[in-house]
Amino acid sequence: MKALVTGATGFIGRHLCKALVRAGDDVTALVRASSNRAALDGVSFRVGDVNDPSTLGFDGYDVVFHLAAMLGQPWHPQFMTTNATGVRNVAAACGGARLVVVSSMAAAGPSTPLGRPRTEDDAPSPVSRYGASKLAGEQAARELSARTKITIVRPPIVFGGGDQAMLPLFKFAARGLAIVPTRASMSLVHVEDLVELVRAAARGETIAPEAAPGQGVYFAGFDEAPSFPSLASRVGLACGRSRTRVVSIPRAVLAAGGAAAERWAKWRNSDFELLSGDKAAEALAGDWIVSPAKAHRQLGWRPATTLDERLRETAEGYRASGSI
Repeated sequence: MKALVTGATGFIGRHLCKALVRAGDDVTALVRASSNRAALDGVSFRVGDVNDPSTLGFDGYDVVFHLAAMLGQPWHPQFMTTNATGVRNVAAACGGARLVVVSSMAAAGPSTPLGRPRTEDDAPSPVSRYGASKLAGEQAARELSARTKITIVRPPIVFGGGDQAMLPLFKFAARGLAIVPTRASMSLVHVEDLVELVRAAARGETIAPEAAPGQGVYFAGFDEAPSFPSLASRVGLACGRSRTRVVSIPRAVLAAGGAAAERWAKWRNSDFELLSGDKAAEALAGDWIVSPAKAHRQLGWRPATTLDERLRETAEGYRASGSI
């Protein structure tokens, strides 16, 4: 298979490229001229930008995996452009190539009603600017689905080797302490399991302009969805701690901290990933649980092992790299 990957230098993109190369596929990474390509082995490179249609054009590829996205700075003018218009640009450039768009559970919103796993057929209801931008990207793809075969994958929290977002939790838990932003429950997926679903999605059903909301969309995740305090304790066990003290941030403190962190990031023109108004809004919205049953049923996809085993593998990877 001849595949092109956007966002190849990101956390998920690096793992996807590795899996594709291991499977014997001919892989090209779409990168910007300034991108760090050091972690990508066995792939060809093509310089381009999803915000510049003149650098795109994917005739000759069998599949395009679109992962490029802007994660931080939701106030930035490029945020919606990259996450929504970027999808439209990629879809328009696909020609005869199949397109798999990696979106986010944030596009769907939290579990509704509270505690019931969200399915692909539920109407999306994002609660953050990030979620709204990813949903806009999905809608842009849907508008072009009459001319391009498109499938969407929505991962929840993604963790695994090389991830920086979950690293603070592992660092603190390894020392017997965890500060959690919410007591809500959430779905997770290990990055290696996610890339297997992304690859499988290339043979899954496709979306259509007037189809039901869930057609051509797949959620990823383990069957279990622990609460954040439970997850923190299990991360501690994965790090070799028999007991982890878990402290929950009060809701008012989280909301105020998110607003203050965002003002500071705007003033510094920096990207503060750990806390922002967006992240506080998502943490305060309740449970984030998805049902992966559709991926099980249609694609035969399941995580390769248990959540606890994946947490242990991740802890070992952080330890080997000197991160914890």
